[in-house]
Amino acid sequence: MKPTVCLFVLCIALFSFKAQAQCPTPQNIDTTGVTFYSFDIEWDSVVGAQLYQVVVDTTQGTPTQTQINNATVGPNVKFSGIGLISNMRYCVYVRANCGSSNFSNWASTCFSTKCLASYSPSYDSVTATSVNLLLGGVVKNNPETYEYIVDNSPATPTVTGTQTSNLKQTVGGLTSNTKYYIHARLHCPLSSFITAWSLDSFVTKGTTNIYSLGNDFEISVYPNPASETVNIRYKGQTIASYSIYNIIGKELISGSLRQESTVVNISSLPKGIYIMNLIASEKRHTLKLYKE
Repeated sequence: MKPTVCLFVLCIALFSFKAQAQCPTPQNIDTTGVTFYSFDIEWDSVVGAQLYQVVVDTTQGTPTQTQINNATVGPNVKFSGIGLISNMRYCVYVRANCGSSNFSNWASTCFSTKCLASYSPSYDSVTATSVNLLLGGVVKNNPETYEYIVDNSPATPTVTGTQTSNLKQTVGGLTSNTKYYIHARLHCPLSSFITAWSLDSFVTKGTTNIYSLGNDFEISVYPNPASETVNIRYKGQTIASYSIYNIIGKELISGSLRQESTVVNISSLPKGIYIMNLIASEKRHTLKLYKE
């Protein structure tokens, strides 16, 4: 009986040893379909695995307990992640659970999301001599560089612009009542990618411009640019008038100028540049009127 008992105990010991073997680590992790905000990943199926844990983070190293608590858990050997930040480096960690908290070691792979295919900054706080460029950026530590040029031509720049990592940039030294073009592009160092130049435009604010039509006539126009109405102040002893034309010479609005002040409603005009003629006693002054 004793050899039989010993053989039975040995069988139990061997069975216990096999049950405690660590769950195998996932192999052949492959990241595909990486865009500027998403990715797909898959790995070989682990024999005996019931579930898999997936952790996505911007740091490299063994996942912390907090990250593990927030891990995605499921039976599939594929995972899709969304809501990422463009031009950012991410690491994905995967481990298998063979049951009863028998976890494998973590397997990992890292990748960088793509740069935005297109880039469109904006602007605000336009004055007679300056503008604030809102260059963008989702987060401040996003390793992106912005390049911009502000000039008077809509043509694609052939020179290097000013580069900055600031999300907002003030450009000064501009001329009042003048149309400017903003050229900007995005540099993404992780993917060595530079977007095409984007294009936007604005018109600097105008001061109250006073025009003299001889010694006895004085006319001022404000604001310019304008969005709803334009005020024309006239000082003189003779009849005066105004006319507004589009750029191909078609008269759109006209009228007589009253002494002191005339309000001209331009709200119906599309945004753009117009020509205003001011006439008094056969004397004429022509100026550009900007509708915004």
